[in-house]
Amino acid sequence: MSSDGGVILVKQADDILGLSRRFAACFRDERHPGFVEYRVEDLVRQRIMGLALGYEDLNDHDALRHDLIFGLASGRLSGGRANCAALAGKSTLNRLERSGHKADRYCRIIADHEALATLFVTLFLDQHEHAPEVVPSVRTVLRA
Repeated sequence: MSSDGGVILVKQADDILGLSRRFAACFRDERHPGFVEYRVEDLVRQRIMGLALGYEDLNDHDALRHDLIFGLASGRLSGGRANCAALAGKSTLNRLERSGHKADRYCRIIADHEALATLFVTLFLDQHEHAPEVVPSVRTVLRA
């Protein structure tokens, strides 16, 4: 089955915050729809869950793509086509991570860097009833 039962908690946090959905909205997908197996939101969710559980390297996802608990948390227990795993492998996730300012032959998922920066500020502000007068530095937060 899986040794990563914590992925269910990560999924619940993602559902509450809408992080994967909101993060994926910061990308423009220029892939040909007929050849797309994994939506940008699926890729983002898989990568967030992997990072949250300590899988920082993309090559870890070649094994995780067959993990039933990861598939359950992602809402995909099988691939849409024959010979496709339920989740994306390292090569597909690499296309998301390589996203730049414009499409090229190998990377057709384009990041809107301004939207990403705005999202992080919005996520921070969403956690406060009123906007703080001063935003603490990372160093100050870590000392507390």
